[in-house]
Amino acid sequence: KIMKNPLALLFTYLIFATSCADSSSDEDLGLSKLQAEFNGKYEIISASISVPVDINNDGQRSYDLLGENEIVSNSEIVIRIIDQDQSIISDSWPIAHIPDYDHVGIDSSRFYDDRVVNYAMYVRTNFFELTQNQSRLILLDSELPEANNTLIEIEQIRQIEPGSIEFTVKRNIYTKDGWVNRKITSVYKRYTTAT
Repeated sequence: KIMKNPLALLFTYLIFATSCADSSSDEDLGLSKLQAEFNGKYEIISASISVPVDINNDGQRSYDLLGENEIVSNSEIVIRIIDQDQSIISDSWPIAHIPDYDHVGIDSSRFYDDRVVNYAMYVRTNFFELTQNQSRLILLDSELPEANNTLIEIEQIRQIEPGSIEFTVKRNIYTKDGWVNRKITSVYKRYTTAT
C-alpha cells in the first residue's frame, strides 16, 4: 500500500536522510581520528639487532646499530592514512655499496678491508591495513622484489604508544663478517604529522 499521508512520507525521508548523514559523518570522524593518530614522519630513536655485529670495523661487536653505523640515524618511516581501505608506509634505511674495483664481482661472504663502504638511503613503500584494535599494521603487498633492497621480511609493525612505532624486520646488512641476514627491532618517534 502506498503512503497517502505527505507528512508521513516526509518524516520517513528525513529519518532515512539523517541516518545516512550520521553514518557518513561517523566514517569521516573515524578516518580523521586514524589520521591524527598515525599520519606523519617518524625518526628512528633506537635500533637493536638480534646478534651483535661489527659494522664500523672497530673490532667491537654491538647490538646497537645506531652506535655501529651513524648513517642508520637518518632512517625514518612515513605513514599516511589515505582512507578507510588504503594506507601507505614508507621505510628508509641505509644500504651499503661496496665498490668492485677489479670488475670481478663482490664476494658477499667476506669483508673488504681495502674498500671504502658507501651508503645510500633506500626507500621501500608498502600498502597496509590496520588490525581491528589498530595496534598493528598488516602489509598488503609483502613481496620485496627489488635487487637493491636489503629488507628481507617485515615481521611486525606496532604502535607501542601514541606517536611511537616499533618496527621489527629481517635485513641483509654488511658487517665485518660480510653480508649477514639479521633481525632488527627499531623504535621510531613521530616528529611531524605532515606527510
